[in-house]
Amino acid sequence: MTVRTVAALLMTLVLVSTSPAQSDRPSAMRLLPAETVLMVRTADAGLLVERLQGSLSGQMLRDPSMADLTERAWGKATEAYEANVRGLLELDLEDLLRLPQGEVAFAMINRPYGPPGLVLLADFSEQPRVALQLAEKLENLAAENADLTVTEQQLRSDTATVVRDGNNTSRSVAFVERDGVFLVANDVIILQRTLDRWDGLPIEELVVGDGSQPESEETAAEDAEIAQLYLQSLAENPSFAATMKEVLPGAEEPPQLLFFIDPIGMVEAVGGRNTGVRVAMATFPALGLNGIKGFGFGGWVNTEQWDSLLQGHLLLEAPRAGVVKIARLETGVVEPPPYVPAGVENFGSFRVDSQRLFDDIATTYDRFQYAGAFRKLVDARPTKALGINFEKEFVGNASGNGFWITSYDGEGRLPQGQTSLGVGVLDAAAAQESLDKVAEKYPSILEPATLGAVNYYRFVPRPFRDMPPEERPFSPCVAILDDTLVSCQSFEQFEQFVQASDGTRERLVDSLQYRLVKSRLSRLTEGRPFSAMHYSDVAPMIKHFLARASNDEARQWREERSDRNAFFAGVNELLDGAELPSEEALLKYCSPSGSVIIDTPTGWRLIGFSFKGGQ
Repeated sequence: MTVRTVAALLMTLVLVSTSPAQSDRPSAMRLLPAETVLMVRTADAGLLVERLQGSLSGQMLRDPSMADLTERAWGKATEAYEANVRGLLELDLEDLLRLPQGEVAFAMINRPYGPPGLVLLADFSEQPRVALQLAEKLENLAAENADLTVTEQQLRSDTATVVRDGNNTSRSVAFVERDGVFLVANDVIILQRTLDRWDGLPIEELVVGDGSQPESEETAAEDAEIAQLYLQSLAENPSFAATMKEVLPGAEEPPQLLFFIDPIGMVEAVGGRNTGVRVAMATFPALGLNGIKGFGFGGWVNTEQWDSLLQGHLLLEAPRAGVVKIARLETGVVEPPPYVPAGVENFGSFRVDSQRLFDDIATTYDRFQYAGAFRKLVDARPTKALGINFEKEFVGNASGNGFWITSYDGEGRLPQGQTSLGVGVLDAAAAQESLDKVAEKYPSILEPATLGAVNYYRFVPRPFRDMPPEERPFSPCVAILDDTLVSCQSFEQFEQFVQASDGTRERLVDSLQYRLVKSRLSRLTEGRPFSAMHYSDVAPMIKHFLARASNDEARQWREERSDRNAFFAGVNELLDGAELPSEEALLKYCSPSGSVIIDTPTGWRLIGFSFKGGQ
């Protein structure tokens, strides 16, 4: 057993042994240090589990028609638990899963003197006997291992149990139990600071160490540097505070899940001691990446109004520069074009200023090269390769509207969902001329074809050239359709698009589900214009799964891959002989969802939701 194994088991222990948080204890955000670069927290794990069970997905899993599949999946999970964990914890899996309650938080901390610090906090005051029993078991296991050293260390009024890899203090894990709260960390200093904040000690009293004299001036300097770390809480971190201000405006109840990450701090924490990473980070200011200050979101599950609700914010420094400036979005809802059929799984749209985007990329690239370097590169690469003036004929003709769609063939013949990308154009005739030029340059790759009144090109990779079209494993297509340059992953998907375009198939923009989602998003954003939008409906995926699960051709496809892919082997074992639910039984738990991004002065605001059942 290693220190990592002990740490993993301790974290399993606290995650499953929590109870309602005590009101007189500061929250995790006020206990964790300001140097936290990643935090995942639930205010009440028991409530989160309860809400998840009451959500549409939770109800679906408990539907009687799903009994055979869920029992099989549960059996697999139980087998894995019995084989790998039960002997260590001496607790049945069902008993383990009944324990979650109260506040649970996991955090990663940037430590300038070593690898990232890790902290796990959980309140289990309602389950102290079970938790302490498991803790004692883990201590005994560590003590029995000759490679590990188990000691106790006094942290003011608390006694921490410390497990080290021999005498290596940099590879250790320590835990403290106080008032029914379990704190686990791989750094005793961080653990002590956390306890000090809990006690409300003034900063000048937060002195780390045992009072002994330093061995040398160098050691004294290191101690002095460490003494200045972790003095403030995460709640006092300006980036965290600003992000949460956007994430939790006027929230009626705390989110069941709260997430925060400092992306640049995360890179520094994980790879800051690596020379290559440090060299890369030196370019961040010039690239403008240092302007990414944080990202966070709050998630609510099974509320009175929503099956799920998510509010997030990407905090960006102002004024924006470099890559962050390049990623600026324009405002205005981009509706689904006429070619997008109803019944797709996902539709996403966004709006940019194409020429400004190109110019910003050129400015940033030239900063590292020389004036005009980017346009020279474009002339030498895409312009020469495609046989068109890329900036004039592609960038100059792009409307700035972008789309992506995923859908299914409807019969379960193709193994997965098909993706298409679309770029809006200002002049469809000019775009067609440009596409024809590219096809003339590559006649062996782009085969001209016609579907109804629509001219398009089949993209034929070299291995597929001698195959009849119906025998090719996939058949990408590209065309100008409804003022959009469309690239489809399959002919089946392209055929659906053409049918929607010519009016013989229902369009997404006219569907009731899409209009309801758009209406709710407008209410959630108080009428503010969107910069990007996403619509989703899981019903097509459910239909596809059921069609594939009962399809002989699909079963053979999975079996051919089972020998070399554990995932397909597991899926085959799960589905082999299983009693599958009907479409009717599952579709009643499906509801559409939507999300938007709003470009604000402080960054990108994300709002998303899914309807409750019956709405």
